[in-house]
Amino acid sequence: MTEQMWKEVYKELIDCKLFSGTYDARNGSERFMHGIATVMEYIAEKAGCRQEFELEFDRNYVASKKKAGLL
Repeated sequence: MTEQMWKEVYKELIDCKLFSGTYDARNGSERFMHGIATVMEYIAEKAGCRQEFELEFDRNYVASKKKAGLL
């Protein structure tokens, strides 16, 4: 696959809040979120936007935990 193809896949997935790090931290699974992050990091690397993804995912992940009162 070309980088452009990976970018299209990334753009499609990142629109889903779960794939961008937003989740129900009170009832959800941190392990599941780490699994999503691993797969999305691979896709983001292939799409040439890994750093952008990591910043957004981390920001949303922390916000989800704060919202649940876990931080």
